[in-house]
Amino acid sequence: MAYCHEGLLQSSIDAELTIAEQRELDAHLHDCHNCRQRLAEMTAMDSLTKEKMTLALPESQVDQAWHSLNQRLARKQRGGGILYTIRKHRPAFTVAATLIFVLATVLVTPVRDGLAAFLHLFRVNQLEAVTFTVEDLQQIQNQFYGQGTRDIDLRQFGQLKLTGGEAQHFSREDLSILAEQSPFPFKMPVTPEKFSLEAVSLINPTTIELVPSVGQINQLIKAAGGSLLLPQELDGKSFTISSSGTLQFVYVYPYPQTEGNRQGQQHLSLKITAAPEILVPEGIDVNALREVVLSLPFIPQSIRRQLVQIEDWQTTLPIPVGPGSLIKEVFINDHRALYIYEKWGGESTGFGHLVWGDDQKIYVLSSGLSEEELLAVARSL
Repeated sequence: MAYCHEGLLQSSIDAELTIAEQRELDAHLHDCHNCRQRLAEMTAMDSLTKEKMTLALPESQVDQAWHSLNQRLARKQRGGGILYTIRKHRPAFTVAATLIFVLATVLVTPVRDGLAAFLHLFRVNQLEAVTFTVEDLQQIQNQFYGQGTRDIDLRQFGQLKLTGGEAQHFSREDLSILAEQSPFPFKMPVTPEKFSLEAVSLINPTTIELVPSVGQINQLIKAAGGSLLLPQELDGKSFTISSSGTLQFVYVYPYPQTEGNRQGQQHLSLKITAAPEILVPEGIDVNALREVVLSLPFIPQSIRRQLVQIEDWQTTLPIPVGPGSLIKEVFINDHRALYIYEKWGGESTGFGHLVWGDDQKIYVLSSGLSEEELLAVARSL
C-alpha cells in the first residue's frame, strides 16, 4: 500500500474495514508519517462531529442506542475478542468509560457540610486523569464471563434520560450573537497565530438523569462475587448530571507541500464548557455508596487505586484516559493542566490534548501540533 486515500481512512474511522483490511492499513500506518497525521486529524474532526450528533439525540433514541450497544457487544466472537471489539467500537467504549467515571464521581464523593436540605450539590472544578488499559477491560470482561454472564441487557439496570444538547452553528460574522446566546459568560479567545477561525458551535445545556434499578444491579454484583450491595433506598432515586453547555472553536491553517508530505491542513479545536454539576437526592448515605462503589468486583485494582488516591473527592472529576495514551502534568499561565497524547501506529506521532480548569470552566485544546506548540497556543489564548 503506497498511499491511503481518504475514503479508506474514513472507512477505518467508521469501523467498516474487515480484520484483514484493518491489519494491512495498520501495517502501512506504522511506516507512513503522513498518513498517520491525516488519520489523526480526520479522527479528531470525526469525533467532534459525532459528539454533537450524540448530544443532540432525541430522548426517543436513547433506548435504541442501548440496544445497538448490546448488539455490538454480542458480536465480539466474530473478530478476535476484546482487542478487536475496542478498536471496532471505540466510540461506544469511550462513552461507556466516561459514564463509569462520572458515576464514580457521583458515588464516591463524600457529603459536604452546609448543603441544601433537599439535594446534595457537587460542583466540579478540578480534573484528574484515571488511566485504564486493555488488560483492565479484559479483566472486567473476565469477571462476567467467569460467572457465565455473557449477554447483558443494559436497560434492566436503570433508566437513562438525556435532555438538551442541541447544536447551533455560527459564522465568524455572528460572534456577537454567540456571546448573547451563550448559556454562560466567556471571554472570546484570541485566534492563534497562523490560524484562521473555520467554525464555531454552541452545544446547548445538557442534563443526564440516571435512575438505578437496585435489585438488578445487586444481582449482578452478587454474580460477580461482590459482597457489598447498593442500599435498597437508592432504588428509583434520581441522580442528575447537568452541563451548562459547550462552546467549540475550530481553527485551521494550510501547510505547504514538502518532501514526503502533501499539502494539507492543520486543525486546532478549542472547547470551553461550564463545569458540570452533580445532584444527589436527599436521604442518600453517600459515604456508604462510596464504600460499595470502591468495592465493586468489576473495577480493576489499578482503577480502584487511582480513585481512592484522589484527595479532593468533593470537587474533582476523573477523566478516563485509554490505552496507548501518554499523560503529563503541565502548567498554562500558573494553571495546572493535563497533557494527553494519543499515539498512532506505536510511534510518537498522534494527537495531543490539553485539559485545564479555570473560573468554573473546563478547557480542552486539541491538535496534531507538538506539545510545545500546543502549550504556546494555550498560553496565547
